[in-house]
Amino acid sequence: MNTLALGTAQRANRLGVHRKRPTSPYADKVRSIFGGNLLEHWPLWDAAGSVAAGLARGANGIYGGVTLGQTGAGDGRTAPFFNGTTGYVDIYTTALNAPLSGQELTISLLFKTFDNAVWTDTLTRRFISFQVDSSNRLFFQKNPNTGMLFSYAAGGITKSVTRPLAGTNANWTHAALTISKSGDALKAYWNGVQEGTTQTGLGTWAGLLAPAITVIGASNNTPAAQHYGWIAHVAIGNRALSAAEVAALAVMP
Repeated sequence: MNTLALGTAQRANRLGVHRKRPTSPYADKVRSIFGGNLLEHWPLWDAAGSVAAGLARGANGIYGGVTLGQTGAGDGRTAPFFNGTTGYVDIYTTALNAPLSGQELTISLLFKTFDNAVWTDTLTRRFISFQVDSSNRLFFQKNPNTGMLFSYAAGGITKSVTRPLAGTNANWTHAALTISKSGDALKAYWNGVQEGTTQTGLGTWAGLLAPAITVIGASNNTPAAQHYGWIAHVAIGNRALSAAEVAALAVMP
């Protein structure tokens, strides 16, 4: 067999698969901004089945108790509905442990609550949980009647920023957290604008991501602290994006 021809055919095959890869202008923006630092991007636009496709490294998640194919965040794609009781996406995978330092990070996502009453109910509702253990973890959550909490713990040192209840609503919202151990800075963002003050004195992240507690839309895959609403375009990268880059992610093309 002509090995040169075979190699050409294989390359064409790969290119063909790449061209058919599902995308949207917003997904293209995510890839462009994170560049080679993109660890994974779960757009959550899957139409059916249980697999939440990971577009960057193929680190797929698994849906549980969500309704797929609902109206999305404005990119012409759909998003899953989390019903506040059974919904979650388990995104634990060993494929992310090797490239994830836990010390130079950005987490970015779009979310929408079912209505304004979600913000004032008495329940904790988590949007994302990325966790080794209680000493090394990050999460975004709606606290009971107090607004949005961005929290990061590394080496047992916890830093957090709260978005007051008065600044919340039931519209599609972009939330992001950037972490840089080398720059000693943690910054939370709400719709592209920094929320609160820059947190310093960060600890040192240690350990590998843990099964059952690395989840979108809940605090674990039991599930607990379930989100009530929609989530789309969860992305994680191994560098702290700039303020301008986060602001760009907060805007639909």
